[in-house]
Amino acid sequence: MHYDGAEAALTEPATPQGLPTGFDGPRLAGLLHSEAKLQALVNNSADIIAILYPDGEWEASDAGTRHLGYPKGFDPEGGIFSLVHPDDLEIAATGLGAILDGTLGPADPVELRLRSADGTYWDFECVGQNLGDHGAIGGVVITARNITRRKQTEAALREAQERFRAAFQHAPLGLAMLTLEGRLHDVNPAGCKLLGFGRDDLLGTQFDSHVHPDDRRVVIDTLAQVIAGEAGRQIEHRLLHHDGDLLWTLTDAALIRAVDGTPMHVVVMLANITERKESEELLSYSATHDVLTGLWNRSAFTDRLEHALARRTDPGSTALLFIDLDRFKMVNDTLGHQAGDAVLIEIANRLNWVTREADTVARIGGDEFVVLCEDLASPHDAIEVAERAAVAIESPIVIGNTTTGVGASIGIALSDGAQDAEALLRNSDAAVYRAKSNGRSRIEVFDAILSKEHANRRLLEIGLRQAIEQGTLDITYTPIVNVANRHIFGYQANCDWTGSDGAQVRHEQLIATATEMGLAAVLDRCLITAGCREVSRWSAAADGSLALLHIGLAPKHLDDPSLIKGIQTCLIGTGVAARRLCLEIPETWVVANPVRANETLRSLRDIGVHLALAEFGRSPSSFPLLREIDVDFIKMARTFYIETGQDIPGRAVVGAIVSLAHALGFRIIADGVDDIDDVDLLETLNCDLAQGTFFATTPNIEASPV
Repeated sequence: MHYDGAEAALTEPATPQGLPTGFDGPRLAGLLHSEAKLQALVNNSADIIAILYPDGEWEASDAGTRHLGYPKGFDPEGGIFSLVHPDDLEIAATGLGAILDGTLGPADPVELRLRSADGTYWDFECVGQNLGDHGAIGGVVITARNITRRKQTEAALREAQERFRAAFQHAPLGLAMLTLEGRLHDVNPAGCKLLGFGRDDLLGTQFDSHVHPDDRRVVIDTLAQVIAGEAGRQIEHRLLHHDGDLLWTLTDAALIRAVDGTPMHVVVMLANITERKESEELLSYSATHDVLTGLWNRSAFTDRLEHALARRTDPGSTALLFIDLDRFKMVNDTLGHQAGDAVLIEIANRLNWVTREADTVARIGGDEFVVLCEDLASPHDAIEVAERAAVAIESPIVIGNTTTGVGASIGIALSDGAQDAEALLRNSDAAVYRAKSNGRSRIEVFDAILSKEHANRRLLEIGLRQAIEQGTLDITYTPIVNVANRHIFGYQANCDWTGSDGAQVRHEQLIATATEMGLAAVLDRCLITAGCREVSRWSAAADGSLALLHIGLAPKHLDDPSLIKGIQTCLIGTGVAARRLCLEIPETWVVANPVRANETLRSLRDIGVHLALAEFGRSPSSFPLLREIDVDFIKMARTFYIETGQDIPGRAVVGAIVSLAHALGFRIIADGVDDIDDVDLLETLNCDLAQGTFFATTPNIEASPV
């Protein structure tokens, strides 16, 4: 080929004999060496370099062999154009003609396909220059670059873009492409429908201009975080529809980058969750409000009262009014329950009218209302609120063509800065009791006469301490029953105590007293130890199942650093497997201590015990807890399923929450079941388990607990 002489010159010693005039050995060697270097560069180039001569001959660099697989010196029948794909022959001929006449130069590439030795075709980008007048070349120089991989990449990219465009256009969810400045660059039909605008009306507008003003900051911050390189973010916020309606959306945002990694766009996916949010709000509202009157219910009010007492420690600055309607039963008996409901609604409205803006009104029972008065300048302010309430309640009530009326016995309890919510409720209830005993329709204030119970409590504290030290507490086991088949599933361990005067003190009062005395952890450990010893003697049922022992933990015990170690010691000491024990955690404690609660629950899980969330329904935070807490059982408070489920709408709310709990993997226990009507209600609610006085005779657990 063209470079054979140069190669020979480099391999054989140069001789000055016979050289043309003016040439010497060193100069010729230098020329031959330069030619060899040029040949090495050409043959090692990644591109094919070929020369087409006017007589049809051609020669190519070694890259031709590497790319197409033909041997050096290959001369195909039909010439070099026989290697061109038939569909590209016209392009090749036209391009060569343009190179020859000078209209196509090195800056004008032509793409065509060349056949390789194995018969496949590869894509090449070719440029040429006519050097026919150049004595050393005398032909057209063609440089061909293999662009097959690039073409494949481009084809794959086009296919991906087409797929993305099709998915973007036809996606059922709203999709939008935003510029880095937050303007709408593109939006699909579903996104246009979601916002109620045409595509042309949306393009170029700021995305956050379609967001509710109260939610714009979180949207802007989220987009900024995505652009800054954080992982895809998901937020819930409100959008403004073209017709003025508000709709909730779940928005996912992700960054799209260029090939070099430069941020290009932000893609957002908008899912309409308005119906879900409305359902959640309805369930949350129903869990905290009285369905009939719209006032706060008992559980929500108790939570607000606890927070109020935690905020206020000044004696007399907080008061609780307990209102029990007089003659309400007569309204129900004479005019019917529908009229009675109308009376309750009217009383609720009147209480809202006559109380102060800072006061909280709630309905906690059939005809029982409470008012929380905060920031009182003096105790007399609470009496003034009670007097206005009494006058408003006793005014005639018109129902249809009938006029009726009720009265109010009102008890007032003033906070001394030390009572908890339950204590203040008890004190106000005691004042109501005296008001009714003294003739009804009057106002009574809890005072020293009623504080006799505090003296009795002191005696109880002394006796309880002795009972714990001497081990004379009475441990009882209340059955937990399967609602569907009435089979015993497990037992609740309680402790009672009989005083020296023969009076029996029940479990709840013992726990409250022990908590006030700082003995909650000690009492719990006594109960766990005694219960585990009892469990170790229980036999299995006929089907091999073993009854589960439920024990409630006091809030003060849950705050005790020795909680975990103490439970492990009890289990090891009695030889009872952790899975036989279910520890019940009060919902109010979980809500008040969310971080500590998560840590404690994880530690208890590590032991291997079962867990239950007790007193469910007593807090406004009950519903959100279902999605966060890691327990096995949800134990509904009687006040929740009886008060909320006393009518059809309320029953639907409780049923929906039970269904949600089941869907999340919880088993439901109903506490405080008193009669067969309660059982019937629980069956309609699809409740799993129940316990209460209806099932309560202590079983013979010596032989078999199941």
